[in-house]
Amino acid sequence: MSGQEERTATWALVLAIIGGFLACFFILFLLLVEERAVGGSTMVTVHNGQACPGPGRDPGWFDYVRTLARSA
Repeated sequence: MSGQEERTATWALVLAIIGGFLACFFILFLLLVEERAVGGSTMVTVHNGQACPGPGRDPGWFDYVRTLARSA
């Protein structure tokens, strides 16, 4: 082995430090984010015994709620 010392490139070291800070920030951000729940009432229209979704409501949402109600 020669007497030369191997050195890490400066840009690689800076990039690793910045990446570490970004990873820590992202992880802390995910841990601190609250799950937001919206309270209130939902109006459901029933037509011929079937629930019709209101505006902006996914029809599959009602099937999911029915499945949860049956399993409880």
